[in-house]
Amino acid sequence: MRVKTGIHGLDELVGGGFPRGSCVLAMGKVGTGKSIFAMQYIANGIQEYGEPGVFVSLERERKALYDDASAFGWQLQRLEKEGSLQILGGPIASVAKAMKKAEAAIEDIFDEIAEAVEGAEAKRAAVDGVEKLAIFAPDEVSLKLQLGDLKDRLAGLGCTTLLTCEVDEEGLSKLGIEDVVDGVIVLYYEGEGLTRDRALEVRKMRGTAHSNQLHFFDITDKGIVIKKLPEVPRGGCEGSSGGPNLPTRCLFCGKPMDNPAKLREGGRASFCDSCLRKLERKGLLRKLADGTVELRKPLMEVIANYR
Repeated sequence: MRVKTGIHGLDELVGGGFPRGSCVLAMGKVGTGKSIFAMQYIANGIQEYGEPGVFVSLERERKALYDDASAFGWQLQRLEKEGSLQILGGPIASVAKAMKKAEAAIEDIFDEIAEAVEGAEAKRAAVDGVEKLAIFAPDEVSLKLQLGDLKDRLAGLGCTTLLTCEVDEEGLSKLGIEDVVDGVIVLYYEGEGLTRDRALEVRKMRGTAHSNQLHFFDITDKGIVIKKLPEVPRGGCEGSSGGPNLPTRCLFCGKPMDNPAKLREGGRASFCDSCLRKLERKGLLRKLADGTVELRKPLMEVIANYR
């Protein structure tokens, strides 16, 4: 069973939605849109699909959340009063102060989240800024185990969970929890000079076929809206889960490809031969003797310099 994400254009990239009961991580640098992503998942889940939600913020006060959400037409305060939404948490300093006063531990936070989900019969939950919980855990392994337990508890309640987390300098989540969650979506906001682009990629999604290329998106008055790529003939390859996957298309011109180039670092580069040659002439990549491709700059810098 699929859970509609409420992120405009995302469902078609993940086989119709997140698998019910899964736990998905949306990660990226500061300013990439992670909080909006989480809020949109919860708010549209309630408003469009009638699924009660629990939103846990480890960054913002409740009033600030109301104001942020109202810019996109999501009336969180009204949803709270109606009983379809519960908001927990607050700025991490306030959470830490309350925990110290109550002599609470990190498992108490996770207990509170699970109890809120169960009490509200929530079908979706989001924890925004999960990396901040590291200050309450004795070590990374302990935190990962606690998150794994929470994931299983919420799945047992029929709740589909979204976590957001910042990335480190190597592009990995600061908690190293990619192996704990069922899905990973990476958000980007990079470029040069006055030109910056927003994009996302579905790096992992257990239980469903998913897109394997980068997709640009905008943040509009309706929230995140993923831009459509040029139409291509139906068909395509088979996904890793055995279902039909989206056809691979060139990131720049939209041309469908049967065999995209393989990156030296692992993964595939969704560039057609013509765009590969152009990128090579610009010095942004080089073809190696073994047939793989090496990017000479990070992918988003390559995109920014393509034209």
